[in-house]
Amino acid sequence: MAHTAGDLSEMFQKAEGALQAHFAEIRSNIMLDTGFHHAKDRRHGMSRIFNKSVDKTRRIRITKNHIHVITAFIRNSIQNRSPDGACFPRNEKEIADQKSAELNESVYQFLKTEEDLPSVYARLIHDFVVSGECHMKAFWDPYGGPFSHYENTEENDDPEEKPNDGDESMAKVIRMDRRKPVFKGKIVYERIPPYNFLTDPNADSERTMEWVCIRKFMSRDKLLKRYMGDKDKIEAIKHAGGDRKDWFDGFTGSYKNESATEIEVREFYFKSCETYAEGYFFFTVGDHKHGILEQGELPD
Repeated sequence: MAHTAGDLSEMFQKAEGALQAHFAEIRSNIMLDTGFHHAKDRRHGMSRIFNKSVDKTRRIRITKNHIHVITAFIRNSIQNRSPDGACFPRNEKEIADQKSAELNESVYQFLKTEEDLPSVYARLIHDFVVSGECHMKAFWDPYGGPFSHYENTEENDDPEEKPNDGDESMAKVIRMDRRKPVFKGKIVYERIPPYNFLTDPNADSERTMEWVCIRKFMSRDKLLKRYMGDKDKIEAIKHAGGDRKDWFDGFTGSYKNESATEIEVREFYFKSCETYAEGYFFFTVGDHKHGILEQGELPD
């Protein structure tokens, strides 16, 4: 039986509670690396540095943060000295294995140049050195990449709908409105902050995990536009995130409050199991009963 929005919300809360201390340590490490662990000038503690009434032996001493320099050195050492990869046939005497290796090698070389894999590796190495773990989701986006061509919709072929009096300019407007842009598509490498990657709290190893969850923040307006016409989903999106507190921004090492414009979206992925033979996914927003935005079997 498929999970409900309430089931998924309960699973999320348990996983978040189990990983709370772990996520706090990751955030602390990121703040140390970015330098945001220092108190700001507007805070009370900084006044002790320049207050002449405080005894010199009891004033705060500022020390330089060398952590960023150290982590940068380690990151560069890993990336500069790491060996490249190559594809070889499993059985060098088999023609089929040789052709398979050549095909995979050509794909790998294409990805290195066209998709800029070194920059992808750099982001993973940064998370690994600073946070202790790294995660990334790679998927095919059919709406990405350069523009390819326009595709006529089914309505465009309706012979009944033609402009009166042979107005060619009006016909051109109708054709433009009903053309659907088609893009070449692209591979997307989505970096997942370690503090937003939740795992099954009942699992004792990666092999025994039944599901994982990715927490992200998306624009409320974009979601409303995407699900325009679906009253249940629109209602769930409007009610989600109203009491959202500050959330951590790992790129700057600071906390932000975007509850008015952004809401939390949770992506659940279940691997093949007794409940979901082909694997399954849920995209949910908030704890609303209609909070499941998308669901289905895992593709491929």
